[in-house]
Amino acid sequence: MSADVGFTPGKLVEAAQGIGAVVEPFSQAVGTIGDDVTSASEGINGPFMEPLGNALTAWGDSLGVLFDDVGRLADALVGVERSFGACEEEIMQSLVQAASGSQSGGDSSGGGLYEELMQLTESGS
Repeated sequence: MSADVGFTPGKLVEAAQGIGAVVEPFSQAVGTIGDDVTSASEGINGPFMEPLGNALTAWGDSLGVLFDDVGRLADALVGVERSFGACEEEIMQSLVQAASGSQSGGDSSGGGLYEELMQLTESGS
């Protein structure tokens, strides 16, 4: 079993933006179905009209919950992306401090590892 987990910075934010781009037009398109059916069925009577109206109302309510949940998913994806970035920065700073042999992160080692880590942190900023 492999525990290899990859993470590409920016992909979660990109996914969150994609959610909004899909959900909003869909929400607008299906949001008028109840009104469309109601206006199209004016003057039609029968035993199935009330259950149809109830079903459309329940469907609309369910879609509202779904769209709210999808919005929270997008927010969570952005939150994970931010947390990952902050954690990654903290790890890099800890590595630089460890390589320099100090708590403050100053270069007391003069070693190649310190210089390489500094270049990594500068290129990541």
